[in-house]
Amino acid sequence: IFVCNCVCNCVCVSELKESVGQIVCTEKGILAVEQNKVLQPPVWNKTFAWGYADLSCRLGNYESDKAVVVYECLSEWGQILCAICPNPKLVVTGGTSTAICVWETGTSKERAKTLTLKQALLGHTDAVTCLAASSAYHILVSGSRDRTCIIWDLNKLTFVTQLRGHRAPVSALCINELTGDIVSSAGTYIHVWSINGSPIASANTFTGRSQQILCCCVSEMNEWDTQNVIVTGHSDGVVGVTTSSSFLLIPTDWVFLGRFQIKYWSLAFCDITISSHFNTPNGNIQFS
Repeated sequence: IFVCNCVCNCVCVSELKESVGQIVCTEKGILAVEQNKVLQPPVWNKTFAWGYADLSCRLGNYESDKAVVVYECLSEWGQILCAICPNPKLVVTGGTSTAICVWETGTSKERAKTLTLKQALLGHTDAVTCLAASSAYHILVSGSRDRTCIIWDLNKLTFVTQLRGHRAPVSALCINELTGDIVSSAGTYIHVWSINGSPIASANTFTGRSQQILCCCVSEMNEWDTQNVIVTGHSDGVVGVTTSSSFLLIPTDWVFLGRFQIKYWSLAFCDITISSHFNTPNGNIQFS
């Protein structure tokens, strides 16, 4: 983990074994896990992991990194490419089957050993590449290689609407918990949609370099605050900052961190902006 000030002077405080996949800011500190892993709320002491050769998934302990339970029931749904845990009782997966699978976990020690398929959500025509959920607005959003996103009702597990108009496969999603606005990334473009699926704005972040957006996050200050920004992590090691003004997205700043060609895989906002990247052979986190 690297802590950086505004002029990008970095101090290494920790490292992960592999590239960083998720960063979570908690009252106790900043937690991070490798790719193909997500932390389970609200305690954040367990992880859900996928990407194994036998197509199994595993519930593990965050501190020890040891598998507590191995789930083999997911293999019939093909290769998992993304997963999220909207709450302690649900795990949502997406992948090559094009279906979004909503799984229910038991709260007791005995029931936690099994995953029960609660609902398979069908609507995409190609692999599902990213997922995001909002506990405040009770929605689930999926992004796909078919260049669309779908908003689902997280309570009823039903289709709400489809977001069309992406110029490339959707690579990253995030939801503003204050406003309900949805940010989707595809290629070098970012799009902002209302919670009802109406397009608000879009912008091309292309800077002339070979780059693709791999992750995104949005600041959640006061709803009316014009200083809220969208931050995007790119495949060429650039972190982009885009502001919203009068329903226009304006790329305003670009930060290059590190001496190597790096890929940013995860972003999160805390009291400071946090960005994580892949820096072979280990996964590091940078704070800027």
